[in-house]
Amino acid sequence: MPQSVKVSLGNEKQIKDFLNINMKSDCEIDVVNGQSYVDGKSVIGLMTLNLYEPLEVYVIGNQNEVEEVKERYQNSNLLYTE
Repeated sequence: MPQSVKVSLGNEKQIKDFLNINMKSDCEIDVVNGQSYVDGKSVIGLMTLNLYEPLEVYVIGNQNEVEEVKERYQNSNLLYTE
């Protein structure tokens, strides 16, 4: 079941961390920005998005893997907080 989180990618390190977490995961990761959907494991796809705004990320996989991805986002300070 997909779970969504909001992430903020405000600098190069956060973008690299986000991609590394996603690439190491077996989950499917979709990133949504407005009406654009891209693969969360695609560098080129991410570069087409407006990274100055928070991104909605859908993590799809088994529950344990999804929770692990979300925990890694949190540990890397990627989760968006208002």
